[in-house]
Amino acid sequence: GYSNTSLSYSFIKNSGQWNKTSNQRVYSSSENLEGNFVFRNINYLQMDKNHKIEFGVEARHEMADYNYYYNSYINRMGLEITEIDLNDHFQYTKAGSFFNYNWSPADKIKMTWGVRGEYYSGSEKVYISPRFSLTYILNSRMSVFGSVGDYYQSLPLFLLSQNPDNEKLKAPKSEHHVIGFDCMLTKDT
Repeated sequence: GYSNTSLSYSFIKNSGQWNKTSNQRVYSSSENLEGNFVFRNINYLQMDKNHKIEFGVEARHEMADYNYYYNSYINRMGLEITEIDLNDHFQYTKAGSFFNYNWSPADKIKMTWGVRGEYYSGSEKVYISPRFSLTYILNSRMSVFGSVGDYYQSLPLFLLSQNPDNEKLKAPKSEHHVIGFDCMLTKDT
């Protein structure tokens, strides 16, 4: 077997100002910085020709500085919308682990059972995501497959920073049901 470990940092910085075209008055402005540190470790262990396991951990620390300004204005219904000046620093930590068991009961059949567990610091909740896939190999370059699984995503930092109660929102969940066909165009693909 072997292991793959990485540590990374990435960030996005953006700023802008938007003016009302009729009088050039500042309508809104922003200067934002979002960044995240990620530690990831994935391990692969081939037990024999037909059995393989994959397992790993991931920790992600996200942080953001949001500086938004929206000038007051009168809307189309004649109501005054008050000025908003948001300056906030926000942090969020996610930690997860996963385990996959790959089994080939026959030369042309591959099955994978897996589970992923994730913890989100904002909601202080743990989410469990089971997964399963089945592949039938037609020949050396073509196969058909089917898979099912649950996936959770954390909410965007910008949404979480707008109101402390947003941290209590559930993480969005999607259920994936996939049927597909793989074809390598050449042997080297």
